[in-house]
Amino acid sequence: MNYDYNQWILEWNTILEQVRLVRSDGIVPQPIIKEPATQQEIEEIENRLGYQLPSMFRHTLLHFSKSVSLSWDFYKDPLDQALPKEFREGGFGTIEWRMDDIEDLDELAGDLDADVLHIYGIEDENYRSPLHGKLQFMHVANGDIIAFDMQVMGEPSVVYWNHETDELIYLADSFHSFIERLNKLHCVGNEIWAYEPFLTDQGLDPNGHNAQSWRKWFSELVVNHK
Repeated sequence: MNYDYNQWILEWNTILEQVRLVRSDGIVPQPIIKEPATQQEIEEIENRLGYQLPSMFRHTLLHFSKSVSLSWDFYKDPLDQALPKEFREGGFGTIEWRMDDIEDLDELAGDLDADVLHIYGIEDENYRSPLHGKLQFMHVANGDIIAFDMQVMGEPSVVYWNHETDELIYLADSFHSFIERLNKLHCVGNEIWAYEPFLTDQGLDPNGHNAQSWRKWFSELVVNHK
């Protein structure tokens, strides 16, 4: 598999520089991109899981980075109040993965199956958590989870689990597609209310009306700043 991860770095730096230009304090942290994982580290994780990691994610860990953290936000900045109303809940962006966050969710799913009445008030004894067959790779600060759906044929898709509604939301058809879509959306997210303006039945839509409006608003900010 050949893949140009340098393009991701270029896009991330461009996005963060745009935010840095328009924030009143000019403060946006640089992305943290750790070294690639070793083959031994990957094998240790896979031995613990009992199965191989999704191929695109595995390739990313081995050939790009085992830990990435980047973020931006308009919190406590005048721009937070200037956000268009359809994006008012999305004045922040995050892309983050760490090898330590990789977790098979079947055990958590089993606990939810057992405790569902207590947690959600659901009286259906046939309830089965949507987290069965899912592999977490990105933890969300609000308690939600971004994971691979290991039950699909071929390359696992990326899904979002909302812990408040117990809803599973489709985001993208693969790990690389997920990151590429986020890059086109200025790395918005990773909490569900930031993703919502861009969600369709086909997951995150980086080319729809809202996506175009979002990019236009960003571009105009930078132009007006200059």
